[in-house]
Amino acid sequence: MDTTRNAALEAWMAEHGHSSNSLAQDLNRALEHITGRPGRFDGRTVRDWKAGRVKWPNAATARR
Repeated sequence: MDTTRNAALEAWMAEHGHSSNSLAQDLNRALEHITGRPGRFDGRTVRDWKAGRVKWPNAATARR
């Protein structure tokens, strides 16, 4: 699979002082606030986004 790093996400994370794990934790809290159920993101998920290995969110994430 041809991948392109997500430089915009990496820059945003650096600007806001997020590591992959801290962004995942914040996303999980936000999803819990919005939906009543905690998210299931982890640092690996965010690293996949940054590396360009994920082109489109899975169905559950897209619905939220």
